[in-house]
Amino acid sequence: LPYTAGLGRVAAWSLGSGRPRVVHTQHNMWSRTEPTTRALSRVTWWMDDADLAVAESVRDDLPPRLARRTEVLLHGVDLRSPPGEEVRTAMRGSLGVEGGEVLVVTVANLRREKAYEVLLEAARVLVSEGLPVRFVAVGHGPLEGEVRALQRQLGLGDRFAFLGLRTDVTTILAAADVFVLASHH
Repeated sequence: LPYTAGLGRVAAWSLGSGRPRVVHTQHNMWSRTEPTTRALSRVTWWMDDADLAVAESVRDDLPPRLARRTEVLLHGVDLRSPPGEEVRTAMRGSLGVEGGEVLVVTVANLRREKAYEVLLEAARVLVSEGLPVRFVAVGHGPLEGEVRALQRQLGLGDRFAFLGLRTDVTTILAAADVFVLASHH
């Protein structure tokens, strides 16, 4: 969280010469960050030992002084050696995907900005039209109870499964036919 980064910088520096290294990752556009958070970052950013951004557009949206010292580190999946067909088949089986079904996967924290209400409504539309589709969501977060309740309310049953925090995301993605990220930003 951006505001905790500013507070964390101050806390780390208060430890003196034995302090841990401070590495900050900018995930969101600077222009969309709240003014008080931007102000806190402007006065504490110099305390970072390294600064990263998740995309060039995120770095380029930073104030020039901060952008110059920020490196882009793209998040993603290494596609050079994807899991084989047998891994895909096994994972689809473990997820309950039947022959002919389309598996839609999302990987996102259960947080408001990840727009699960939009994804769940889209799933409801597809399922209600009788399409052979199954959704799985990898992630966890503070809205878990709320998004699970909405899943039940929309009558999605086993057509939309929440898998929680997983360490085998690459394998789950290999099982997917479609990846979706319904995010507000």
